[in-house]
Amino acid sequence: MADPRRQLIAFGMASGEPKITQVIDIELVIFDCDGVLVESEGISLRVLSEYLRETGLQVSREEVDARFMGPRLKDIVAEVEAAVGRELGDAWIMEFEERRMKIFETQLVAIPGARHVVSFLANHEVRMCVATQGRLETTHRKLALVGLSEFFPLGAVFSADEVSYGKPHPGVFLYAAESMGVRPERCVVIEDSADGVEAALRAGMQVFHYQSDPHMGSAVGAKPLLSLDGIPQMLEIA
Repeated sequence: MADPRRQLIAFGMASGEPKITQVIDIELVIFDCDGVLVESEGISLRVLSEYLRETGLQVSREEVDARFMGPRLKDIVAEVEAAVGRELGDAWIMEFEERRMKIFETQLVAIPGARHVVSFLANHEVRMCVATQGRLETTHRKLALVGLSEFFPLGAVFSADEVSYGKPHPGVFLYAAESMGVRPERCVVIEDSADGVEAALRAGMQVFHYQSDPHMGSAVGAKPLLSLDGIPQMLEIA
């Protein structure tokens, strides 16, 4: 009989109300980083908006939020290069990263409940990892700044830069599961973005859609998660 601490109840929503449809053994919880573990997206978009205007791309903060929230930095750079008609080069990326990191150093905080839930899962011997659009070095630094790096060592953080395509392609989630030695169907992903939810579903994984705004609505195929503190209950961990 499976350990009840590792069982996930999958919900069907056809009737409009949650109902148990099956019980699946979960061996790995995969967290997105930005917007799930750390409050980094607002900082990143603010710095990017300012830097793009200096680069010659006249876009409003609202346009930046709509166009550049979520993609890998390399994909953002490719789009900006196409818009300004020239290559930006490594120096442009390094300058952006340095500006953003200076603000991270003083302003970055964890998402409410993040430390509590990852500590709780670790204490109950639930395996965890991070699969993010962000670069590896930057992700490790962000986790360290908010006191979460102890839960996600070097071998438990994976970047979409390590695969061919970023989310919504499932590559980074499949790479994370393979690296951790777990089949995709035994994984549950905690995501906040539509692209991330789609990537996890395409990978054949269960998905909890974290919604910091309860009015935003849950992505089709994902179980809504209004607070990270709700994860242990959803995983049926006493």
